[in-house]
Amino acid sequence: ASVRVGDGVTLRVVQAPAGLEDPTPLALLLEYGEVRVLLPGDLTPEAEAALLAAGEPLHAAVLHVPGAGREATCGEALLAAVSPRIAVIPADEPHAGVLARLEAAGAAVYRADQHGTVTLTTDGRQVWLETVRNAP
Repeated sequence: ASVRVGDGVTLRVVQAPAGLEDPTPLALLLEYGEVRVLLPGDLTPEAEAALLAAGEPLHAAVLHVPGAGREATCGEALLAAVSPRIAVIPADEPHAGVLARLEAAGAAVYRADQHGTVTLTTDGRQVWLETVRNAP
């Protein structure tokens, strides 16, 4: 399913829970022009495997790192399918293994604990990034 948000922006559901009792996280793909941002929710390794098995094209310039960078998230297969140029980790102290996998995939990593708030802007072809670190 997809929703046209406006101004050429489309939000596609690439994975959704089957019902209220299903623990599968909602995974969304935001598309504007040639730029795609994958918002995979709080993927478990099982949900990550199911997302890959669904066969949806997941390639995206930006990956919102699932599971806040916990050890079992962001497997090599997911990173190969997404091939992100930018990875945003919205939590403090992501697991070293996740950071190593993101680096090996060639993604520029932006972390909440080091960079603060990350704002992305796009014209549908390029992505600009701004970080704002709040004072302690």
